[in-house]
Amino acid sequence: MRNLFFALVLANLGFGAWSAWYAPEPRTTPTAPASGTRIRLVSEVAGASTETEEAATSDEAATTDRLDGPAELSVASSRCVSVGPFPELADAAAASARLRAAGLEPSQRVAEGDIWVGYWVRIDAIPSRAEANRILAKLRENGIREAYAIPDDEGHIISLGVFTDVARAGRLREQVRGLGFEPNVVDRSRRGTAHWIDIELPAGVDLDFEMLDVPSGVTRLEQRACGAAAN
Repeated sequence: MRNLFFALVLANLGFGAWSAWYAPEPRTTPTAPASGTRIRLVSEVAGASTETEEAATSDEAATTDRLDGPAELSVASSRCVSVGPFPELADAAAASARLRAAGLEPSQRVAEGDIWVGYWVRIDAIPSRAEANRILAKLRENGIREAYAIPDDEGHIISLGVFTDVARAGRLREQVRGLGFEPNVVDRSRRGTAHWIDIELPAGVDLDFEMLDVPSGVTRLEQRACGAAAN
């Protein structure tokens, strides 16, 4: 009985050693893909990658187009300017005709505002009427007969004349300085109705006032943005 037991033990040990070292590995059965899932071939994967790259390229092109689009809109556009004020309708009409001859399309309009009259030569801050009369007497003795006194918040002003020519205003000022006084030259304006010309200028084009050929009596023209000319 003992011998039979040892024989069975030896037989089990031998079978285990054979299974571990010499028995062939069992074959594995492939697992079927889940329902609805399809196995993709290598060629199909490569094709999908190409499609993905093409789609990305198209997206980049579309993005580039969107970025390039506003660049076309950034080109400077035309601008509207107003020129004036012209005290007389005839002067504004003559200037408009010259602008049309230059290829522009001006339009005239009327607005209330301050109209520049000229350069005003005057003596300011005279404390009393008696002092103003003394100055007037000396001016008239020296040939300046059109001077006159005006009451002012600071006393009196002696007006020596208003000139559209700055050179004439300068000569009179120097003449009065030679008599011992210190006159000032300031702009003189009046409130009234003036004529303006609105012009649509192409991009990069500036208005040359010389082309207007304004009469000598019309000076101190201004150029402003349309809508800002009225005061």
